[in-house]
Amino acid sequence: MVSCLYVILANYISPDDIGTGTWMYNYLTQPNFGDGDLYVVSFYWTIQTITTVGYGDIATTNTYERIYACIIMILGVLAFSFASGSLASIISNLDSKHALLKYKLEIIEGIKKDFKIPKKLYLKVKNNIEKVDHSQE
Repeated sequence: MVSCLYVILANYISPDDIGTGTWMYNYLTQPNFGDGDLYVVSFYWTIQTITTVGYGDIATTNTYERIYACIIMILGVLAFSFASGSLASIISNLDSKHALLKYKLEIIEGIKKDFKIPKKLYLKVKNNIEKVDHSQE
């Protein structure tokens, strides 16, 4: 969608306004360059902009394209921040659940030693605690 909007924005500028240094002019004047190629180039620009690689081989050349590029860069950074924050939260949550299970099992181990609980009963309690913990995930 972002790539299509970039092509629309580039086409919005009249052919007389497209200078010889613009990305649209450079690609449209090549022989055997079709509409599909135009969208591939636009998609390439979108990916390099959002991922902040920025090779510079397709550069914005007018105010409209620069404003659009700024919006896409800000949205890309926000999307990346949200995704990495969500992933960190998921990992933290899983880690805390694992720590709680480990703590429970240590308590059961201590009770087994202090009160000399038979191994069969200890394993039954341990398995039930692990089963309940896994069912809550």
